[in-house]
Amino acid sequence: MLKQQSIAELAQQSAAISDLEIGRLGHRGNDRQRKKGQSKFGVFLDRDKNLQRWYNNLKRGSEYTADVYFRRICNFCTEIRITPDEFQKLPQKEIEEKAQDYVNGLEETVRPNGKHYAPQYIDSNLKAIKSWADWNNKKITKKIKIANTNQTPTLEDEQSPTPEQLAMVLYAPTTDTRTRASIALIAMAGGRLQVQGNKNGTDGLLIRDFPDLKILTDESGRQKEVAFVQFPAQIIVRAPLSKTRKQYFTMVIEECAALLKTYLDQRISEGEVLTNDSPIITVSPDAKKIVRNLYNIDDKEPFLSTNNVSKHIRNAMRAVGIPYRPYVWRSYFDTRLMHAESQQLITHAYAQFFMGHKGDIERTYTLNKLRLPPDVMEGIREAAKRVQKVIQTRVSKEDIVTVEDAKALGKETWFLSLGFTREEIQKLDMLHREGPELQAVLRQKLQGLLAENGKKQKVVSAEEVRKYVEEGWEYQATLPTGQCVIKLPDL
Repeated sequence: MLKQQSIAELAQQSAAISDLEIGRLGHRGNDRQRKKGQSKFGVFLDRDKNLQRWYNNLKRGSEYTADVYFRRICNFCTEIRITPDEFQKLPQKEIEEKAQDYVNGLEETVRPNGKHYAPQYIDSNLKAIKSWADWNNKKITKKIKIANTNQTPTLEDEQSPTPEQLAMVLYAPTTDTRTRASIALIAMAGGRLQVQGNKNGTDGLLIRDFPDLKILTDESGRQKEVAFVQFPAQIIVRAPLSKTRKQYFTMVIEECAALLKTYLDQRISEGEVLTNDSPIITVSPDAKKIVRNLYNIDDKEPFLSTNNVSKHIRNAMRAVGIPYRPYVWRSYFDTRLMHAESQQLITHAYAQFFMGHKGDIERTYTLNKLRLPPDVMEGIREAAKRVQKVIQTRVSKEDIVTVEDAKALGKETWFLSLGFTREEIQKLDMLHREGPELQAVLRQKLQGLLAENGKKQKVVSAEEVRKYVEEGWEYQATLPTGQCVIKLPDL
């Protein structure tokens, strides 16, 4: 039998290990490195084989549920100063009493921010305790009530974004091409975040999951760009990436496809060779260098983890002042489908299917089939076309801009504020000038050479002097006629 350790000894070992939690290795032994940010209670798994079996059994259903329940039971046991193994050995009545007392304590606790714990958080703790007790044949039968379990106080102020807000974050200069594609796959195709990269970053959408996406090459066989052969294009969400563990598919509308193409074309231009097994959303080369430099390990997995997908989307949203969760873009997709359904543009069964929901028994015999007749597939494409105008942003295809386009627009706005006309900007090719060439043009403009044919001085009425001085001109003298001489400053 494994030697049981005290809470203090386990916590000390856990703290020592937490500094080494890096990579994608998951819960392993004390002599191995762990994933950075992983649970500090990993040492409990190392010392308790029964806990490992329970955890691994939960993982077969959902890694997220397994990790959450594991943290919850370890937090609970730490609070009552007992190990999970000691808890499961308690008499049935004492197990139920401790669970009831813990729930009561959470409901009464006031957090540092002055708020109480959310009912769903408390309910999650109770479910974890019940799961562990049930695993050890100590099923909790007492009805432990939690008040207002349907309330979600942390989401009360969150609302489904508008198409204008989606356009604002998608086309902001602060949003890179990868994050644009990532947001579009959620907001315009309905995929969950973990579809792009699972919890540990070991799987995600591949190019082969887009059967309508082709990689084009030039005459020499070198890859030059990607192209979608038809719209709306299909996305196959494989069973391991689906929350329901059932494969389904959804559709890519034209705006989403354009953003994906921009991102994939950029990767090709940077030297990446795409294959059918290449991730749609991948780790950047710079990120791999950082991991190598910091931890002296090569991260060979090409996928982002779900947390990193969420982080990059959140950063893009905060940069434009949108305070909601990244998952809100899936709510956006669902809301737009509901709106389309109210306009009879799509059936409820199609809407459920595009969202990846289980649906009713009828769908088991229709849309859940991996292969559908051509006429049925065409009907689904037509439905996706009809809802496209409801889902996409107010930005038309012609108005979709890249980061470089956004920078050019910013430069043009600046030149216009300096007094240049659009004709001058185009004639002098100012958007493409850099360094000394651009400085020379700006200096010439500021000296008035373009507008005044080379004259640095100007005669104006006395009433106009104040206006010109405020604009940067310098007063020189007053003529006998009462007019004043002003000149441009020397640069």
